[in-house]
Amino acid sequence: MWSQPQGSIRTQLRKVLASITFAHAERMRRFLEFIVEHALSSPGEPLKEMTIGIKLYTGHEEFDPRITSVVRVDATRLRAKLREYYSSEGTADPLIIDLPKGSYVPVFREASTQRGSPRSSAPPISEPSIVVLPFSNLSPEPEDYFSDGLTEEIIHALSSIRGIRVVARTSAFALKHRNADVREIGRALNVGFVLEGSVRKSGAALRVMVQLASTSDGYQLWSRRYERKIEDLFAVQDEIALAIVDILRVDTANPPRHVLVNSTGNFEAYEWYLRGRHHLNRQTREEFHRAIECFEEASARSPGYTPAYGGMAVAWLYLGVFAMDAPRSVNLGRPCSVQIQLYLGRYPRLKSRNPANSSISTEHTSCPSRIRRAVHRSSTPASWSRSGKSRQTESGGVL
Repeated sequence: MWSQPQGSIRTQLRKVLASITFAHAERMRRFLEFIVEHALSSPGEPLKEMTIGIKLYTGHEEFDPRITSVVRVDATRLRAKLREYYSSEGTADPLIIDLPKGSYVPVFREASTQRGSPRSSAPPISEPSIVVLPFSNLSPEPEDYFSDGLTEEIIHALSSIRGIRVVARTSAFALKHRNADVREIGRALNVGFVLEGSVRKSGAALRVMVQLASTSDGYQLWSRRYERKIEDLFAVQDEIALAIVDILRVDTANPPRHVLVNSTGNFEAYEWYLRGRHHLNRQTREEFHRAIECFEEASARSPGYTPAYGGMAVAWLYLGVFAMDAPRSVNLGRPCSVQIQLYLGRYPRLKSRNPANSSISTEHTSCPSRIRRAVHRSSTPASWSRSGKSRQTESGGVL
């Protein structure tokens, strides 16, 4: 039983559901709202996996947790989302909604009982730290896939450099469209620097504005404008990352000369790849299928483009793991089904976690050698960057 009034809990729930962190997570919003309302209306009553499955996923039809693990998977994703929210937007919230591991019943507690001032007592870290905020999209196209893609590439580039701590993409993108003071961002994320900017793409012209600010005093340390042709995007990403490294004086004894390696000379394929990744990050059934279409367009324009094949594999895998599509529909002879077979063959525990995946065969002797080589060149299922060396997975934490 909780001591907080139900009105306060529902106010906090509405705030969390309306947050930027949950903005593109419809399934997580539905899940959180259902379990909180159940806890408030039936205090002390346990909430079963089958109840959640019937109410949220099968439309009051039969639900068998032995066949699908969608409730358990989404509960894990919800716990990660709540941690992300309270580490960014909700740092000053007076009430915390939490979902303990191994339970579907949320708990509510005052923030003061869990948060003191841990950052003030934490030992100082000598390595410079930075957060790359999502770049503003000033292009005629309303979708943010290009500006978001540029942001992610810079995050990846900086993350690959030894001696610098970079805030993960999920935490950085939780601050999108939020005009927060850089000093507040520094306190919330425990970083010393903030990199932000804007990008405008019009035809073959590209303009990128970048600013670096210190979170200790809010003063701007560096800014630069890049006006190039669209084909020079990769060089611009390199220059921005190397400029930041130089300013932060990272590894001055052996400074890197190059950060990113372009794995395709076809910019149109890369643009389709960015579109696919934009849809993939939204994590709904419709968006997963749109992502697959975009990745197929990218691979058609640049055969052997590894990140596009990896993106298709991840999208189909999530459709199966989250039980969004019937298992057999994942293996209908599409080229991208080959990617699922190969990834499940390399990561057998993914198959064992979800019995529904057992219908996906790992036999791929008839795979075209071109596709097999392309997939095996991917270092991990999460290697969506052009260099194939991403060190972290952020699209749900399943891999």
